[in-house]
Amino acid sequence: MDAVSRRDFLAGSALLLTARSYSRIVGANDRIQIGQIGCGHLAAGHRQMLKMSAETDPNLDLRSVCDIWSVNRERAADDAK
Repeated sequence: MDAVSRRDFLAGSALLLTARSYSRIVGANDRIQIGQIGCGHLAAGHRQMLKMSAETDPNLDLRSVCDIWSVNRERAADDAK
């Protein structure tokens, strides 16, 4: 069995940790986060399509909604959960 020096062990560990953190960073960039402005009847259909798409693609997320009418805004916020 070959002896591993402390320096070689630390260098290998640092390389492994760097590679693992880099893979997480690249994965985070693949996530699609969507905000919806205007949440009326037409937009409700878009939200339903997004929900169906999010079931097959976990990297898709309706992140925020915005509407001047509180009823539409609250309904859309409930749909986004």
